[in-house]
Amino acid sequence: GAMSTMRKELTPLRARILLQGHQPVAAAVLAMRRVYEHLYRGGVPGDLNSAIASSGELADLMHADVYENARREYLQ
Repeated sequence: GAMSTMRKELTPLRARILLQGHQPVAAAVLAMRRVYEHLYRGGVPGDLNSAIASSGELADLMHADVYENARREYLQ
């Protein structure tokens, strides 16, 4: 695709960063809109389980283990 071609062109120039655009943010906005519409129409949160990240996935994303270790160390 276009990004692959761009990456090949920029690599010899020693470029280290290639910004990917706003697609991830746009996808998140669409997902949030769909969830809020579902809830606004009277849908229940449990209906969304297959469309949302699990608590374990969220913990991994936010590095909850690192936070918890730091919290324990700080509070000792």
